Formats: sequence, C-alpha cells, structure tokens
Amino acid sequence: MPLTRLGLVTALAVVPLLFACSKAGPLAKLGAPCDVGGSVSNADFFSATSHAPGCPGLCVLPSMEKSTDTGALCTGDCGSDADCAGGELRDHSKLGDRRCETGFACAQTVPDLPGNPASCRRLCLCKDFLAAPPSVVVPLTCPATGPTPPTATSTVAAKFVFATTVAFKADVLFVVDDSSSMASLQAKLAQAIPAFTDALRDPTGVPTDLHIAVVSSSFGAGRWNNVPSCGSSHPGNDQGEFQQGPGGPGAGSCAGLHAGETYLKTGDGTAQSPPNFDGAIAETLGCMVQLGSAGCQFSSPFESAELALAKATYPSVSEDPGSGDPYNGGFLRADAVLAIIMFTDQDDCSVDPDSLLFDPSHNTVADPMSNLGGLQRYRCNEFGHLCGGQPPPHVAPAAPVTLNDCVSAEDNGLEETPPEVVPGQNITDPTHGHLTTVADLIAFTKALKPNSGPVVAAAISGPPTPYIVDGFANAAVGSEVQPEVQHSCELTGSSPLEYGDPAVRIKQWVDASGDSGVFEPICAASLRPAMGAIATAVRRAIGGPCLTGVSDVSSCRATLTTRSSSGALAGESVLPRCDSSSSVLPCWRAAPDMICPAGQPDFTLVPDPTANPALVPISTVWCPIE
Repeated sequence: MPLTRLGLVTALAVVPLLFACSKAGPLAKLGAPCDVGGSVSNADFFSATSHAPGCPGLCVLPSMEKSTDTGALCTGDCGSDADCAGGELRDHSKLGDRRCETGFACAQTVPDLPGNPASCRRLCLCKDFLAAPPSVVVPLTCPATGPTPPTATSTVAAKFVFATTVAFKADVLFVVDDSSSMASLQAKLAQAIPAFTDALRDPTGVPTDLHIAVVSSSFGAGRWNNVPSCGSSHPGNDQGEFQQGPGGPGAGSCAGLHAGETYLKTGDGTAQSPPNFDGAIAETLGCMVQLGSAGCQFSSPFESAELALAKATYPSVSEDPGSGDPYNGGFLRADAVLAIIMFTDQDDCSVDPDSLLFDPSHNTVADPMSNLGGLQRYRCNEFGHLCGGQPPPHVAPAAPVTLNDCVSAEDNGLEETPPEVVPGQNITDPTHGHLTTVADLIAFTKALKPNSGPVVAAAISGPPTPYIVDGFANAAVGSEVQPEVQHSCELTGSSPLEYGDPAVRIKQWVDASGDSGVFEPICAASLRPAMGAIATAVRRAIGGPCLTGVSDVSSCRATLTTRSSSGALAGESVLPRCDSSSSVLPCWRAAPDMICPAGQPDFTLVPDPTANPALVPISTVWCPIE
C-alpha cells in the first residue's frame, strides 16, 4: 500500500488540551454571535465575556485566520443548518463589530478524542471560519449541561497540523568530474550510492519520487577546439547532455536502465508510474556515475549544470517530437525539489563558449606577449580567484606561500593582457579572461524553482583551505618553474593518490544555499557519510512533518479532516494508529527520523485508497509535552 507523505502547514503551538467554559446563564439563541472580551488565553481560544443578551461566559472560537476580523461565535449543539438560523450578522456601519460576515452553518468539529470525552461534536459556526482553509477546528470543552462545568485539566499538548503536499518529489542532478585523476574516485562514489538512495526513504519505508540524471564536467575549452583533452565533442565536451554511464550521451551501457531512457525515474509507487529501470536503483546509478577519466582537464561543473538544466526545461521527445530535448527533456518538474550534486577533485573553471582563456599557444610565465602563463589548471586559479583582494601570484614563489581570504573573482579578477584576439579575425575576447560567475549559477537555479523552496546545492570536493601556492618544473617548457596550488587534502595511503584542490568557487556556491547547502571533503576513506548527509538535505528541502519536541508518541492522538478544493469542511474523524498490517485505513504512524531535530518523530499518514481523491486530507495531532 503506497504511503502519502505530509508537509508541515502550521507551526508548533502549545495549547491546553482541554478548555473549560463556564455557563452563568441559559444558552444563547443558536448561532447568535458573542462579542469577544476578556483576554487571550492562547493561540487558539478566547476566553469570552459576552455583552450580548443571553450570551454570558460561553466557549467561543475565533477565526484561525488572524489577519481577518471574522469575530467569534457562541457554541451549542445542533443537528442541521436550520438550527443555526436567526444569528445576527456583522453591522458594517460599526467599525468595532466583530460578528460573523456570511452567516452560520451547523458543522462537525473534532469528534471525541481518547481521554477527552467532553470534546464538541456539531456546533453552529461562522461560515467565515469554515471558508478559510486550511483551518482545522480544535477540540473544545462544551458548556456543561448541569450547574457545574467540567474541571479544566492542566495537561499541555503540542498541536501539529499536516496537510498533503503536492508531491514528495526530487529532481537530482549529479555533475561528475571525468578528468584524468577521477577514475578511482568515481568507483568510490559508486560504492557510496546506496547510502544516498537508502536515506531518501523514511523509517516507515516511504520512498521519494525521484528523477536522477548524470552529466560530466567536460564543457570544452571555450572557443578553442585544440586544447588537449578538451575537444569539441565527447569526451572533451558533452554540452551538459545526460549520460547513462561511460560512452557519452546516449551511448551508456548501464544494464539496469531501460532502453531509450536517459535518466532514472523511480515513479510514485503506482502502476501508472513505474520505475524505468530493473533491479536496485543504487546499482544502476552506481554504474551511471562512473563516466571514465578521458574528459577535459579544465573541470566546468557550473556550465555543465546550467546548460543541462536549461535543456531539461524542455519536454521529452516522446511528449513533444517537434521541440523536445532528446536527452534532458522532461527531467524538471514544477512540483519537485531540485538538488545539484557536484563531484570533483578541483575547483570549477567554467568559461563562456566564446572565451579565449585557454589559448594553447601560450605556455610560459615568461611570455612577453601574454599573461596567461602555463596551460595548466593554475590558469583557473589565477584568473578565477582573488585572495585578500589580489589574484594568486603569476610567478612561482621561492618558497611555498599560504594565501588567505580566497573567493571567486567573479567579474573583478585578473584580465588577459593584452586582450586575446581570435586568430585571423579582428575579434578580442569578450570575457576578458573571466570565468563565469558564481552569482550567475545561483540566479539561474533560483529562477528555475521560484516557488518550490530552496535548491539543494551539494558538493564533494577539495576543502577551500589551506590555499598554498608552490612551484613545479614544467617539462613542457624546458622545466620552467611555474606556480601551482598544492592539494588542500590528500587521502593517505591511496594508490593512485586521491586528492582535492581548493574548491573556492564551489564552496562559495554551496554556502549561498544556507541550510540547504552541503559541502563534504573528497579525501575520505568512504564517501557513504557524505552521500547520506546530502540525502538528508534533500529530504529536509522536501519537507518533513516532524513532531518537534515530542519524545514519546504513545500518548499522541490524531484526527483527520477532509476539505474540498474550495476549503469547505467535508468531514472529520478520529485517525487511528496503524497496526502491523495497517488493516484499518486511514491510519498514522510516527518514528524517529534524521530529518527531524535530534531524531525526533516523523509523522506519516497511510491513506485509504478508496477515499475520494478530490478531498484534501488534513491531519491534526496532539501530543503531551512534559
């Protein structure tokens, strides 16, 4: 039986579980509103001292929508809307009139809760209140039928309201460095994939509806097609097209993925939306991320991710044969969280397609006609970073030097001197040697998901510090000593050596996502903890219905309210706790979950498959707090 995940709608409110109302006189005429007096006792109830005739000291329930002035109403038993006739409505000529606006209806409120037999059932309520979704009527203690009201309990409970989200979905893009040093690291990533896919299920087994795609970091070398390892086609330039394992876009050989599919789809657990792969998802994804190590030495995860996602905004070819994208089409969904995971042992070195930064004709720091220096990764550091407001040194220092406060240069860094000119053409480099900016990638991804919450920005790469510039003898130019940045981390004992270089720009991109950003060092014996942490960030971005502050769920009680799409109340019932077989549906369960603070319980509703799909279920849970 598929489970329906729920998202938090209202913040935690601490309220008395029972509220005692005194009755100093006869009940008011059914449906007659009371003026609100006295003081506010908590967020959900008002203690009413009415000034209306025949309406003294009764339970009142104000509108849950505090931004409007819909007033309060007297409560009393009712059997139909006819019992509510005759109630007085708001007098708009009186600015202080807090009475009902649209009349009254006999509505069913929260039924008897275990341990709270005095809960109200059907009351005359303001239609204003009923028409304000997703308000849920809370349990009240009705006026006593005898001369003595029931004694109020001192029990304090936390109230949680959960409404179904659009979907429990995530679109996940892996950007994998396929340069020469990455083969062993890709294999290690594949071994850690189960920690990612397993963590995307909650303790009760609820899966995430996933789209997962893989692209390489190879994006060529700007305008140049003759830079070693960075040609104009695969493997030097994959143009952000989804890959299905080694071999290039559309040529992957991972057996689990169905023929013709370009990215993984887990489906939503129904027969109408099945997975597009066979076997375990971790096995297929583990194959897909091992792209090989023949790609461009200048890693461009920013540009690869941006173009990949731009193409993913198009429909698939099956959806639109005329304008669909053959590899990336249909990947992005409007109601899914977006997660981008970069996996690289170097910093981003993305340039625009018309950049001349990687001119291969310059390869010495002593070149009097250019300041590009050697055709090495250090060119990305010199033109892409500022450390203490200055670019890294152009000439190798006599001894290693530590640079501090290194950030992305954005458009304020070193420029080509003199400006590079396209051979045979009177065209200078329009980028002035600048790398693409971190800000551009952030703005682009935010624009893709303006209404779906934060974008999860995750990276497994080299720590940005220490940032130490040293020198090495470049055999390509007569052993000239040229500057290079030392690895910021190394995995001792690894063979071949696994390392990470300072990922200044990537870390800056991750940090811009705040709590939705995850940065993990690549120099680790196992990448399973890193992949588990990223999965947790994805689930938190989707939203978890956490019972925050609750350590024991055994005394929690729940009710289920259903509303129409217009917000009208359709029905309410006690929501039982699930047994081992979930034989009574709907039901609820809760278990500690890592996405909730300190592993506190995560609420799950198991729906009734026969329920009217047009009605929106809203669960309300009351849990005692010590």
